[in-house]
Amino acid sequence: MKQNDPILINQPRTEEDLLLLETILDAAPIGFAYLDKDLKYRRINSFLAHLNGISIQDHIGKTMKEVIPWVKDEATKNLQKVLKSGKPILNREVTGYFLDKFSYPTWWSVSDYTIKNKMGEIIGVGVIQMDITDRKKNEEQLLFNSMVTQSLSEAIIATDNDYKILSWNKAAEKLFGWKIHEVLGKSARDIIKVQYLNSSREEWQKQMQKEGFWSGEVIQLRKDGKPITSVATTTTVKDSVGKIVGSVAIVRDITRQKEIDDELRVSGAFRTSSKCWPNWNF
Repeated sequence: MKQNDPILINQPRTEEDLLLLETILDAAPIGFAYLDKDLKYRRINSFLAHLNGISIQDHIGKTMKEVIPWVKDEATKNLQKVLKSGKPILNREVTGYFLDKFSYPTWWSVSDYTIKNKMGEIIGVGVIQMDITDRKKNEEQLLFNSMVTQSLSEAIIATDNDYKILSWNKAAEKLFGWKIHEVLGKSARDIIKVQYLNSSREEWQKQMQKEGFWSGEVIQLRKDGKPITSVATTTTVKDSVGKIVGSVAIVRDITRQKEIDDELRVSGAFRTSSKCWPNWNF
């Protein structure tokens, strides 16, 4: 066997099988490499070679540090650890710039594992590297959205199609008196009793189904049974294919505003009626 030939755990039975396996490995949109016990490259696919910025042939017989000198020492130490223990190190997340190929840092999931021959002897290590940049960006966006949601003064409540609560921000805790761990997974209808002032639940459902949006004044009960008057705005949430997967409600407490309006109305009525009193002279 030549130095550049791949060493596999189970040798394919035919040359056709070997060619098929080579084609799959080379065309795979993930990085794959096999290093011997001296941690020198014996096999690497096109994806990972391109990522490292040099040809497949220029990898063979060289160590990781010789090929990619900017790589952290931790990578080599992990390979040595796998060789010594025989146990894989899976799904390590690493980030950085690769030969200035990207104008932004990329994220990768890296797994190191032993390669054995037919007799079960460890003859090297395998490395699989997958690009998870999009996933990490989504996670960061979700974290940012969560931070924004938590910082808002309005109560924000997300539910699925069965009205089970999926999200409950700090403002919702303060407004309704329920802590997040008390409400997650429970029905919003059980947690918050609602009375529609200028509408009804049936009208709310019809408008949500037709327009995906509803806004109006409601009276809701807190955990302690105290009623609050609020403006609730509900919007449907759709997935990437346009299917409705739930809804988000934004609730703004207007209880004090209503009380002031009532006081002003009573005060105005009193002033108006006092002008009609007779002028008694004694």
